Amino acid sequence: MIFKDGNPVGFVYKDGQAVEKIFQNGNLVFEQGFEREVSGVPPLTLNAVQNTAENYRIFGNNGGAGDKTQNLAPPLSEWTGGFIEANGNIAAPSSATLEKLSPYIAVSPNQAYTFSYESGEFPHTTQSASWRAVGLYNEDKAFISRISAHESTALTFTAAAETAYIRLSFRTHGLTGNAVLNSGQTALPYEPYGYKIPVISGNQTTNIYLSEPLCNGDYVSYSEQAVHKSDSTVEFVELPEISLTKGLNTLNIGTAVQPSDVYIKYKGR
Repeated sequence: MIFKDGNPVGFVYKDGQAVEKIFQNGNLVFEQGFEREVSGVPPLTLNAVQNTAENYRIFGNNGGAGDKTQNLAPPLSEWTGGFIEANGNIAAPSSATLEKLSPYIAVSPNQAYTFSYESGEFPHTTQSASWRAVGLYNEDKAFISRISAHESTALTFTAAAETAYIRLSFRTHGLTGNAVLNSGQTALPYEPYGYKIPVISGNQTTNIYLSEPLCNGDYVSYSEQAVHKSDSTVEFVELPEISLTKGLNTLNIGTAVQPSDVYIKYKGR
Protein backbone atom coordinates (compact mmCIF):
# COMPACT_ATOMS: atom_id res chain seq x y z
CA MET A 1 0.00 0.00 0.00
CA ILE A 2 1.25 3.48 -0.91
CA PHE A 3 0.21 6.45 1.23
CA LYS A 4 -0.44 9.98 -0.07
CA ASP A 5 -1.08 12.95 2.27
CA GLY A 6 -1.76 10.52 5.08
CA ASN A 7 -4.27 8.52 3.10
CA PRO A 8 -3.67 5.11 1.55
CA VAL A 9 -3.65 5.09 -2.24
CA GLY A 10 -4.10 1.77 -3.99
CA PHE A 11 -3.26 1.14 -7.63
CA VAL A 12 -5.28 -1.59 -9.26
CA TYR A 13 -5.29 -2.78 -12.84
CA LYS A 14 -8.34 -3.73 -14.83
CA ASP A 15 -8.24 -4.73 -18.50
CA GLY A 16 -4.63 -3.58 -18.58
CA GLN A 17 -5.46 -0.05 -17.38
CA ALA A 18 -4.32 1.42 -14.07
CA VAL A 19 -7.03 2.97 -11.92
CA GLU A 20 -6.10 5.19 -8.99
CA LYS A 21 -8.31 4.85 -5.94
CA ILE A 22 -8.04 7.26 -2.98
CA PHE A 23 -9.51 6.26 0.37
CA GLN A 24 -10.32 8.35 3.44
CA ASN A 25 -11.08 6.58 6.70
CA GLY A 26 -11.50 3.39 4.75
CA ASN A 27 -14.06 4.84 2.32
CA LEU A 28 -13.53 5.24 -1.42
CA VAL A 29 -13.81 8.99 -2.09
CA PHE A 30 -12.10 9.39 -5.46
CA GLU A 31 -11.44 7.21 -8.44
CA GLN A 32 -9.34 8.63 -11.27
CA GLY A 33 -10.05 7.11 -14.64
CA PHE A 34 -7.68 6.97 -17.55
CA GLU A 35 -8.27 7.93 -21.14
CA ARG A 36 -10.08 5.21 -23.02
CA GLU A 37 -11.22 5.06 -26.63
CA VAL A 38 -13.86 2.97 -28.30
CA SER A 39 -15.09 3.01 -31.88
CA GLY A 40 -17.19 1.02 -34.28
CA VAL A 41 -20.80 0.60 -35.32
CA PRO A 42 -23.20 1.21 -32.37
CA PRO A 43 -24.21 -0.07 -29.93
CA LEU A 44 -20.93 0.60 -28.15
CA THR A 45 -20.09 -0.35 -24.57
CA LEU A 46 -18.28 2.18 -22.34
CA ASN A 47 -17.30 1.84 -18.68
CA ALA A 48 -16.97 5.47 -17.62
CA VAL A 49 -15.88 7.25 -14.43
CA GLN A 50 -17.18 10.68 -15.45
CA ASN A 51 -20.45 12.08 -16.78
CA THR A 52 -19.39 13.34 -20.22
CA ALA A 53 -17.35 12.10 -23.14
CA GLU A 54 -14.07 13.97 -23.67
CA ASN A 55 -14.36 13.80 -27.43
CA TYR A 56 -16.39 12.11 -30.13
CA ARG A 57 -16.62 11.75 -33.87
CA ILE A 58 -19.56 10.43 -35.87
CA PHE A 59 -18.99 9.29 -39.44
CA GLY A 60 -21.52 9.34 -42.26
CA ASN A 61 -22.40 6.72 -44.83
CA ASN A 62 -23.82 6.37 -48.33
CA GLY A 63 -27.41 6.53 -47.09
CA GLY A 64 -26.93 9.83 -45.26
CA ALA A 65 -26.98 9.41 -41.45
CA GLY A 66 -29.52 11.62 -39.69
CA ASP A 67 -33.29 12.17 -39.59
CA LYS A 68 -35.19 15.29 -40.66
CA THR A 69 -36.25 17.39 -37.69
CA GLN A 70 -39.91 18.22 -37.14
CA ASN A 71 -39.31 21.95 -37.73
CA LEU A 72 -39.91 22.82 -41.41
CA ALA A 73 -39.11 26.53 -41.03
CA PRO A 74 -35.55 27.56 -42.02
CA PRO A 75 -33.58 29.67 -39.51
CA LEU A 76 -34.33 33.39 -39.51
CA SER A 77 -30.89 34.08 -41.01
CA GLU A 78 -32.23 32.65 -44.29
CA TRP A 79 -35.31 34.93 -44.32
CA THR A 80 -35.50 38.33 -46.00
CA GLY A 81 -37.09 41.57 -44.88
CA GLY A 82 -40.72 41.98 -45.96
CA PHE A 83 -44.19 40.51 -45.63
CA ILE A 84 -47.01 39.06 -47.73
CA GLU A 85 -49.92 41.37 -48.52
CA ALA A 86 -53.48 40.08 -48.95
CA ASN A 87 -53.15 40.21 -52.75
CA GLY A 88 -49.90 38.25 -52.73
CA ASN A 89 -47.58 41.21 -53.24
CA ILE A 90 -44.42 41.34 -51.13
CA ALA A 91 -44.15 44.59 -49.20
CA ALA A 92 -41.08 46.15 -47.59
CA PRO A 93 -40.79 45.74 -43.83
CA SER A 94 -41.99 48.47 -41.52
CA SER A 95 -39.23 50.27 -39.64
CA ALA A 96 -41.27 49.82 -36.46
CA THR A 97 -42.18 46.14 -36.64
CA LEU A 98 -39.40 44.73 -38.89
CA GLU A 99 -41.27 41.93 -40.64
CA LYS A 100 -39.42 38.93 -42.02
CA LEU A 101 -40.34 36.69 -44.97
CA SER A 102 -39.32 33.06 -45.33
CA PRO A 103 -38.07 31.28 -48.45
CA TYR A 104 -40.54 28.97 -50.22
CA ILE A 105 -41.23 25.87 -48.11
CA ALA A 106 -42.49 22.68 -49.78
CA VAL A 107 -45.70 21.34 -48.19
CA SER A 108 -48.37 18.72 -48.94
CA PRO A 109 -51.88 19.71 -50.09
CA ASN A 110 -54.81 19.18 -47.69
CA GLN A 111 -52.34 18.80 -44.81
CA ALA A 112 -52.73 20.68 -41.51
CA TYR A 113 -49.72 22.72 -40.32
CA THR A 114 -49.01 24.86 -37.27
CA PHE A 115 -46.92 28.04 -37.44
CA SER A 116 -45.48 29.10 -34.06
CA TYR A 117 -42.48 30.86 -32.52
CA GLU A 118 -39.41 29.66 -30.63
CA SER A 119 -40.34 31.25 -27.29
CA GLY A 120 -43.99 30.15 -27.44
CA GLU A 121 -45.52 33.54 -28.35
CA PHE A 122 -44.88 35.66 -31.42
CA PRO A 123 -43.10 38.98 -30.67
CA HIS A 124 -45.30 41.94 -29.80
CA THR A 125 -45.14 45.17 -27.84
CA THR A 126 -47.66 47.33 -26.03
CA GLN A 127 -47.63 49.70 -29.01
CA SER A 128 -47.94 47.09 -31.76
CA ALA A 129 -49.70 43.74 -31.77
CA SER A 130 -48.29 40.44 -32.86
CA TRP A 131 -48.94 39.53 -36.50
CA ARG A 132 -48.11 36.61 -38.75
CA ALA A 133 -49.19 35.37 -42.16
CA VAL A 134 -48.93 32.36 -44.46
CA GLY A 135 -48.91 32.70 -48.24
CA LEU A 136 -50.09 29.66 -50.23
CA TYR A 137 -48.60 28.93 -53.68
CA ASN A 138 -49.11 26.26 -56.35
CA GLU A 139 -46.41 24.07 -57.92
CA ASP A 140 -45.42 26.95 -60.22
CA LYS A 141 -45.09 29.19 -57.13
CA ALA A 142 -48.06 31.27 -58.28
CA PHE A 143 -49.92 32.93 -55.39
CA ILE A 144 -53.20 31.30 -54.27
CA SER A 145 -54.22 33.07 -51.07
CA ARG A 146 -53.03 34.42 -47.73
CA ILE A 147 -53.94 33.43 -44.17
CA SER A 148 -53.12 35.92 -41.40
CA ALA A 149 -53.82 36.55 -37.72
CA HIS A 150 -52.94 39.06 -35.00
CA GLU A 151 -52.92 36.78 -31.96
CA SER A 152 -49.55 35.98 -30.45
CA THR A 153 -50.29 32.27 -30.17
CA ALA A 154 -49.73 29.59 -32.81
CA LEU A 155 -51.57 29.69 -36.14
CA THR A 156 -52.97 26.38 -37.43
CA PHE A 157 -54.05 26.17 -41.06
CA THR A 158 -54.74 23.60 -43.78
CA ALA A 159 -52.93 23.85 -47.11
CA ALA A 160 -55.45 24.16 -49.96
CA ALA A 161 -55.83 21.30 -52.45
CA GLU A 162 -53.54 22.92 -55.04
CA THR A 163 -50.89 24.10 -52.56
CA ALA A 164 -47.30 22.97 -53.18
CA TYR A 165 -45.38 25.75 -51.36
CA ILE A 166 -45.91 28.29 -48.62
CA ARG A 167 -44.07 31.37 -47.39
CA LEU A 168 -44.22 32.58 -43.80
CA SER A 169 -43.97 36.14 -42.51
CA PHE A 170 -44.32 37.79 -39.11
CA ARG A 171 -43.46 40.92 -37.16
CA THR A 172 -40.12 40.35 -35.45
CA HIS A 173 -39.94 43.68 -33.57
CA GLY A 174 -36.18 43.30 -33.94
CA LEU A 175 -35.96 39.99 -32.09
CA THR A 176 -33.89 37.18 -33.57
CA GLY A 177 -35.69 34.06 -32.36
CA ASN A 178 -36.68 31.44 -34.90
CA ALA A 179 -40.05 30.38 -36.23
CA VAL A 180 -41.43 26.87 -35.98
CA LEU A 181 -43.52 25.14 -38.66
CA ASN A 182 -44.65 21.59 -38.04
CA SER A 183 -47.25 19.30 -39.52
CA GLY A 184 -50.36 18.72 -37.42
CA GLN A 185 -52.71 20.89 -35.40
CA THR A 186 -50.55 21.27 -32.29
CA ALA A 187 -47.51 23.54 -31.93
CA LEU A 188 -44.44 21.44 -31.14
CA PRO A 189 -41.45 22.62 -29.06
CA TYR A 190 -38.71 24.39 -30.99
CA GLU A 191 -35.87 22.40 -32.46
CA PRO A 192 -33.46 23.56 -35.15
CA TYR A 193 -34.34 23.18 -38.81
CA GLY A 194 -32.38 20.47 -40.61
CA TYR A 195 -31.35 17.01 -39.44
CA LYS A 196 -30.55 15.39 -36.11
CA ILE A 197 -28.62 12.39 -34.83
CA PRO A 198 -29.86 11.34 -31.36
CA VAL A 199 -27.07 9.78 -29.29
CA ILE A 200 -28.61 7.57 -26.61
CA SER A 201 -26.65 6.65 -23.49
CA GLY A 202 -28.70 5.03 -20.74
CA ASN A 203 -31.74 7.23 -20.21
CA GLN A 204 -29.98 10.31 -21.65
CA THR A 205 -30.55 11.41 -25.25
CA THR A 206 -28.28 14.05 -26.78
CA ASN A 207 -29.44 15.46 -30.12
CA ILE A 208 -26.72 16.51 -32.57
CA TYR A 209 -28.26 18.99 -35.04
CA LEU A 210 -26.87 19.34 -38.56
CA SER A 211 -27.85 21.29 -41.67
CA GLU A 212 -27.82 18.11 -43.77
CA PRO A 213 -27.27 14.36 -43.30
CA LEU A 214 -23.79 12.92 -42.84
CA CYS A 215 -22.84 11.17 -46.07
CA ASN A 216 -19.90 8.94 -46.93
CA GLY A 217 -16.66 10.80 -46.18
CA ASP A 218 -18.34 13.28 -43.77
CA TYR A 219 -17.85 13.34 -40.01
CA VAL A 220 -18.58 15.57 -37.02
CA SER A 221 -15.80 16.39 -34.54
CA TYR A 222 -16.76 17.54 -31.06
CA SER A 223 -13.26 18.78 -30.17
CA GLU A 224 -13.25 21.01 -33.27
CA GLN A 225 -16.95 21.94 -33.10
CA ALA A 226 -17.06 21.24 -36.80
CA VAL A 227 -18.48 19.10 -39.59
CA HIS A 228 -15.86 17.86 -42.04
CA LYS A 229 -17.28 17.21 -45.51
CA SER A 230 -16.07 14.74 -48.10
CA ASP A 231 -15.10 17.63 -50.41
CA SER A 232 -12.63 18.88 -47.71
CA THR A 233 -14.83 21.82 -46.68
CA VAL A 234 -15.39 22.44 -42.97
CA GLU A 235 -18.60 23.82 -41.43
CA PHE A 236 -18.26 25.10 -37.87
CA VAL A 237 -21.31 24.24 -35.78
CA GLU A 238 -22.26 24.09 -32.12
CA LEU A 239 -21.99 20.48 -31.01
CA PRO A 240 -23.21 19.35 -27.56
CA GLU A 241 -21.47 17.21 -24.97
CA ILE A 242 -22.46 13.56 -24.92
CA SER A 243 -23.78 12.61 -21.49
CA LEU A 244 -22.53 9.41 -19.88
CA THR A 245 -23.54 7.55 -16.76
CA LYS A 246 -20.75 6.66 -14.36
CA GLY A 247 -20.25 2.96 -14.82
CA LEU A 248 -21.34 0.78 -17.69
CA ASN A 249 -22.91 2.56 -20.67
CA THR A 250 -24.52 1.18 -23.78
CA LEU A 251 -24.31 3.95 -26.36
CA ASN A 252 -26.59 3.82 -29.39
CA ILE A 253 -27.75 6.04 -32.25
CA GLY A 254 -31.50 6.63 -32.69
CA THR A 255 -31.70 7.30 -36.43
CA ALA A 256 -33.30 5.34 -39.26
CA VAL A 257 -30.00 5.51 -41.19
CA GLN A 258 -27.10 4.60 -38.91
CA PRO A 259 -23.63 6.22 -39.03
CA SER A 260 -20.88 4.09 -40.53
CA ASP A 261 -18.78 4.49 -37.37
CA VAL A 262 -18.72 6.32 -34.03
CA TYR A 263 -15.55 7.18 -32.10
CA ILE A 264 -15.69 8.09 -28.40
CA LYS A 265 -12.85 9.21 -26.13
CA TYR A 266 -13.66 9.23 -22.42
CA LYS A 267 -12.34 8.67 -18.91
CA GLY A 268 -12.93 5.03 -18.10
CA ARG A 269 -11.91 2.03 -16.10
